[in-house]
Amino acid sequence: MLSTPLHPTQVRKILAVFDPNIGEGKVQGALFSSAGLRVKRARVREALRRCDDVRDRTERRMTTRRSWYEAIGPMFICCMDQNEKLGHWGFKILGAIDGYSRYPLAWTLTPTLTGRDHSALYHKVLRDHNEAPRHVVVDGTQCFNGVKEAQMLIWGIDAEPCPLPLDDGVILVSHFQQTSSVHNTPIERFWGDLNIVTKK
Repeated sequence: MLSTPLHPTQVRKILAVFDPNIGEGKVQGALFSSAGLRVKRARVREALRRCDDVRDRTERRMTTRRSWYEAIGPMFICCMDQNEKLGHWGFKILGAIDGYSRYPLAWTLTPTLTGRDHSALYHKVLRDHNEAPRHVVVDGTQCFNGVKEAQMLIWGIDAEPCPLPLDDGVILVSHFQQTSSVHNTPIERFWGDLNIVTKK
């Protein structure tokens, strides 16, 4: 990697050719392909800051920072989600990850993504582990409505939510929690590992 500071002029030339609002990764690639330079991302970031006069801050793409948390114990939080990256080959993947150990509780291949498929995954978790997770966290799709009803039946409709410490604060998690992928970190990281394997 380049050990000397990156001159802003080099970055300005790239911004002029491509787009003033391209990200750090594309600038790194352009530096390598045009000049054979392997530059650390931190140096690219610093050089881009010195080019703010030609960049539109409101249009600049930002990386989503996923929140990290520590579950109290096994089966305290079950993170469920669907992966459609292999849909081109005729099947999708449904998975459930334990939020404490990051261990896959259950997963299945399916040609469809119906409510019945999602409920079957939840039943597989119950059958394989002989207990229901205290909390289920999903990304908000309506296909998990059957899972929601099962959790309410097991734990009670009026059950109090539990405080869950995150690295940037505390959120209250119900026995069935619809949220964004930002708060569904264990399953999203599992998909990341899976996508790396399936690309090979």
